Amino acid sequence: MSLKYFLKEERRAKLHFRFLLKGKLNMASKRNIPPRKTLSKENLLLRGVPVEYIEGTLGDYVQEDEYREFFNKYLSNLHLMYEDRVNLCLYGANGTGKSFLSSLIVKEGYRLRYKTALITMQGLIDLNFKPNKTEEDWDKIKMIREADFLVIDELGKENFTKSGSNINLLEEILRNAVTKGQVVIICTNLPLEGEGGLYHQYGASIKSLIDGSFVKLKFDNSDYRPIHLNKKRAIKLLRGEED
Repeated sequence: MSLKYFLKEERRAKLHFRFLLKGKLNMASKRNIPPRKTLSKENLLLRGVPVEYIEGTLGDYVQEDEYREFFNKYLSNLHLMYEDRVNLCLYGANGTGKSFLSSLIVKEGYRLRYKTALITMQGLIDLNFKPNKTEEDWDKIKMIREADFLVIDELGKENFTKSGSNINLLEEILRNAVTKGQVVIICTNLPLEGEGGLYHQYGASIKSLIDGSFVKLKFDNSDYRPIHLNKKRAIKLLRGEED
């Protein structure tokens, strides 16, 4: 192989190391900054937390002990979840608390001084394809792009287009998130598999991204299976497994 090839690979390795180092330093700085003592309603609404969830805590979630235990561990170890980039895909039955639990991540992340945002998939589409964006719209786009923890709620409820623009937008967001090191939480009432399921509607690329980069939690009041491939430290902690 040529010297040019090795120099190119060396440069790529150095850039990768800088990216990793930057992530470690950012995480360390957040650990050393005191958490916010109060969370104003205005700031939480700005980050997309629904008004009905502003005052909610994990203690308000009474549906399933297993889910509450999982999210207690996730929220209590948010620095590790960010360090290991533990993305979540919350899917299944309507009314099982997926949106509420994901809003707790936005609130706790903001308390710990992470950048956080919550938006519905329809909201993302409306914002992205809005022809005459206001300064407020651009501020929201910036907040979403720069979020350390980004929640995409109500995936599958948006208006589908023949052009598939919603699918392309979702794929772009997920790929950018993986590249930039964002943690993404997806909430959907769709099943993952089968006709009409998320994978069927959104295609192979979205399936590959979710299967490869997300912890999948099924909400149906009976099944609880945190599944992932390689986030060993974080997932063992969340499952309560001994080292």
